[in-house]
Amino acid sequence: MKVALNTDTSLAVFAVNGTDVVDGDTVDLEYGVTSVEVIVEPTDPDATFEVEGGADLVSGENTLTVTVTAADGETVEVYTVTLNVAFNSDTSLSVFQVNGADVVDGASVELPAYTTEVEVTAEPTDPDATVEIEGGTELVSGENTLTVTVTAADKETTETYTVTLVVALGNDVTLATFQVNGEDVEDGGSLDLPPLTTSVEVVVETTDPDATFVVEGNTDLKLGANTLTVTVTAADGSTTVTYTVTLNIPLNNDASLSTFQVNGVDVEDGATVDVEYGTTEVDVVATPTDANASVVVVGGTDLKTGENTIVVTVTAQDGETVVEYTVTVNVALNSDTSLATFTLNGEAVNDGDVFDLEYGVTEVEVIALPTDPDATVEIEGGADLVSGENTVTVTVTAADGVTVSEYVLTLNVAFNSDTSLASFQVNGEDVEDGAVIDLPAYTTEVEVTAEATDPDATVEINGAAELSVGENLLIVTVTAADGVSATDYVVTLNVPLGNDVTLATFQVNGEDVEDGGSLDLPPLTTSVEVTVETTDPD
Repeated sequence: MKVALNTDTSLAVFAVNGTDVVDGDTVDLEYGVTSVEVIVEPTDPDATFEVEGGADLVSGENTLTVTVTAADGETVEVYTVTLNVAFNSDTSLSVFQVNGADVVDGASVELPAYTTEVEVTAEPTDPDATVEIEGGTELVSGENTLTVTVTAADKETTETYTVTLVVALGNDVTLATFQVNGEDVEDGGSLDLPPLTTSVEVVVETTDPDATFVVEGNTDLKLGANTLTVTVTAADGSTTVTYTVTLNIPLNNDASLSTFQVNGVDVEDGATVDVEYGTTEVDVVATPTDANASVVVVGGTDLKTGENTIVVTVTAQDGETVVEYTVTVNVALNSDTSLATFTLNGEAVNDGDVFDLEYGVTEVEVIALPTDPDATVEIEGGADLVSGENTVTVTVTAADGVTVSEYVLTLNVAFNSDTSLASFQVNGEDVEDGAVIDLPAYTTEVEVTAEATDPDATVEINGAAELSVGENLLIVTVTAADGVSATDYVVTLNVPLGNDVTLATFQVNGEDVEDGGSLDLPPLTTSVEVTVETTDPD
């Protein structure tokens, strides 16, 4: 009979550094441990095992494996344990130097003035530790703190090393910036300033920001040379230097006016001031801005109508700067449109007067003289008069060219009273008032021509038509242009009786018949209707 080999892979003993462990356990070990003692005994003495990972340990996790092969040579089981070696907690420094010189925690290092940074060397004893350096740059005068923080490899343990860096106070008294009113200046230099300057703006920046300075002489400036000083004291408190600049204030060249008025109204150079007609002077006030300037006013009196010039001359304190201010005073031209003389045919007249003139007057003498000799007069009318209403207009334009007045006269020229006839004809023959004219029989109208001597007279003819046998009166009435005077011119027109026995109409029963003719009538006719009209109604 064949007995099968054992498949048992269990362990009777599994210990690390004398401590029993089981598959999956973690064993914490101190920093620096590089190997452990591993004891393994399988339950089946015929089983074999292999141990890996118990040596050459490093900080952190290390894996220990035990592989057990059963007696049958086929069944295998692996047992795993984690060996956790602690990290180093060492925060010591193997090297700590400032500018190449060894230092220790709490040390103080003296540095030259104006040192702004140092070279710091800090190396930890444990190469796995980390180092952070703060405070080695941007140094200022006085005490500066340098810190070196060491964090151990275990990431928990830290230690700070502190060194005081003492930068000596400087003795620099130079200036990085020196300006007066925005202009760069130098020690011993000078600056010309505008007249009337009483203060300046001084900008000073020391090269060493820890240095201090005092400015004097930048206010209450006077005419001529003024001394500006800037005294700089170094940061060390003992080193000083004074910078000097001469500020030159010239005599004032201000020729401006603080007040410029004409008759109390503010004006400017080149302005025009309008004043009333007849103004002969104006009040001019010209006050210089600088009380030391002088002012001369020319003009402002003896003004004439039209444009007048006022000149104000300002001479500045420096005696050289001269400015002229000019104002034009415009005295208005006269607006008078009155008449000193206004006559018609030598008699004084007034606006609106009405005059009656005899018939035939065609012209009158109008004299119109303005009160102001500079005014202009235009006369319309006064000539070529006609019967009836005529207008004379006198237009006066004042010297100002704007104001206009009209003076109007009405001239009534009487109309003509003439009622005579220049021509009086009947059928082309001249006749006179009272004439008797024999006309042919059957005359029913005549041609009458009657022209008045005055073309403005009117002629009315009555009785020239529808004449009848016997006497007919022809009346020509002439009414004069005056509308009042009238004359009748009478002519008697005699029309004799006629000898005409002809018939104008001859009808029987409505039918025209003639002398010697015949007319057929219907049977049994016993009477007819006869219509007869003679040519001569008489």
